[in-house]
Amino acid sequence: MNFYMPCTECDEQAEMIWSGLRQRLAGLGLPTTRRRIAAVSPDDRPDLRFEVGQSHPHSGELILLILETSGLGLYWIFTQNHGLARGVPYPVIDETGSAIAFEESALERLWGDYLR
Repeated sequence: MNFYMPCTECDEQAEMIWSGLRQRLAGLGLPTTRRRIAAVSPDDRPDLRFEVGQSHPHSGELILLILETSGLGLYWIFTQNHGLARGVPYPVIDETGSAIAFEESALERLWGDYLR
């Protein structure tokens, strides 16, 4: 599945938002990887799943974006009211690496960690 962000008008808008949120977190001392995450389950609740385009299991809000932190085993779950328009994103710990990425490009598959 290719990267997408619900509620955006085009791929360019999704890219701008994705880049902008990464920059905002980096400015707070929380750098993220270039990996585009489609879904993640927390370590302590493997039965619980957060997936882009689906409802947040607790709030019912639409999950718009998931960002992976650099080397922390932590993911940020963005919804309209948590991280995008206001508030802070939901943190999810997944140190076991069970996150599922959107389809990676050939370049990303080839260079992997060097691009992250």
